[in-house]
Amino acid sequence: TGELTVLPDTDMLTMEIRPPGAMIRLESLDQFVFDEQPDADGVSVEFNAIFEWKPQLKDARFYEGLRMELASCTDPITFSIEVVKCRYCVNERDSLHSIAADFGTHWTQIWSSNPDMLLSPDTLTTGDELALGNIYTTQFGDTWKYLSVRFGVSIDSLRRLNPDMTTAAIIPGGLAMCVMPETCPERRPAVPGISW
Repeated sequence: TGELTVLPDTDMLTMEIRPPGAMIRLESLDQFVFDEQPDADGVSVEFNAIFEWKPQLKDARFYEGLRMELASCTDPITFSIEVVKCRYCVNERDSLHSIAADFGTHWTQIWSSNPDMLLSPDTLTTGDELALGNIYTTQFGDTWKYLSVRFGVSIDSLRRLNPDMTTAAIIPGGLAMCVMPETCPERRPAVPGISW
């Protein structure tokens, strides 16, 4: 009876299919030997693996059946991840100003999209999940220009928030679109024939 501690070896942990930019690392690996166990080799393996990934807007979808395998284990670990559209996970040095700048909007837009969460614009916590805006379900006949005018944002802004969507003039109905409507009339882009 005894305990063996094995130093982590990055070659021991593999993940053949992973989202772009994702990293895995073996944090710790312990093998426990049990003489009294009736199984074939009497060895139990425990390990901690870290999966790190900062998804981009274009990565919003459900990733099912991701697999990590450890060379000394027979059973792979299978897991799923959902990257939610129009959401942002707060990082250590983020502020509402820096997040808003990344998405080409004003910090009050982010603040007003999170009324239950952000009682003060100065209370961001690392790991918090913020709404960037609203989800709009596209309707038959919607176009980029129509939605740009309707929500008071530029077509470029809509496309930047929805890189997974078609760039064709007419957008299919029933799609989830992230929209950060411009609530301040002075900041809305000028559109011929429309006055705010």
